[in-house]
Amino acid sequence: MLWCMVELQPADGSAFAITYRQASEGIGVGYALGAHAVLSLRAKRLLVVSRKGHAGRANEYRVLNPLPAAPAAAQVPPAEGGAA
Repeated sequence: MLWCMVELQPADGSAFAITYRQASEGIGVGYALGAHAVLSLRAKRLLVVSRKGHAGRANEYRVLNPLPAAPAAAQVPPAEGGAA
């Protein structure tokens, strides 16, 4: 879902409007899963609401730019007695 939002983001960084239904159809999942994906990106602060939609209109979003770096992989010690 994040990649779809990055692709929709205009080059100048301005906001774009998309409904949960459009987002769901864009990645080929049901409405509930698509809505959950958008809300999850918002909760992680990767997708920011620029303007709240009203009266049946879509919210306008911006993708956080630059995107934060991925967290470092956790260091897992090798199992005892196993090959290192």
